[in-house]
Amino acid sequence: MSDLEDITLEEARKNAKEPLKDGTKSDVSKGEYDGKAYVLKEDRISLPFHKLNSNLHHRRLTQPDSESELLKALENTGSVPKLIKAFNDHSFMMEYIEGTPLKQDIENEERIYKVVASLKKIHDAGYYHGDTRTSNIIDDKIIDVQFGGKINSENDVFKDLLIFTYSIGHRSKKGQEFAYNAIGEIYSPETAQKLKDHELTFFEKRLLRKYI
Repeated sequence: MSDLEDITLEEARKNAKEPLKDGTKSDVSKGEYDGKAYVLKEDRISLPFHKLNSNLHHRRLTQPDSESELLKALENTGSVPKLIKAFNDHSFMMEYIEGTPLKQDIENEERIYKVVASLKKIHDAGYYHGDTRTSNIIDDKIIDVQFGGKINSENDVFKDLLIFTYSIGHRSKKGQEFAYNAIGEIYSPETAQKLKDHELTFFEKRLLRKYI
């Protein structure tokens, strides 16, 4: 019986028969090999363009980490899926996370607290996630790190938290208050208050629409 780390890209594609996402930028499918589940992700467009078109963070060409590299860098945080194998900069296998997206459990105070704690571990490791919408959170793991990167300023951390609280608040003010409370405890009361007081610019409102 072979390990997942030993299979080829062709084998991974052949056994990934359950589409999880089919977009203009990447294809994501669930596969199974020798009884072991995995997720195969393959980007459709070049990395530099993909990274520049990266929501509120505006990644630069000087920071071209691939998604698989980010998963590897964050492996010890336990906050993201485990990287199983990178075939190249655009195709890789990662751990399949079983569970319900946070957007379907938006008023679970304990779960929101755990997610904020997971996000703090990412930030403490020196990285931001870049797409912390509730649909990208399964169990207490934050998936889809394609827009992530190394923190350049405190603004990167703030934007992660802004996206997170905004995507919750659009569905539930109660859930949003849970998020503010968790951020106040895990980050700082000042950070939570800054998020509450932040007035979205026109540009931010347009970009944040895709997180609702």
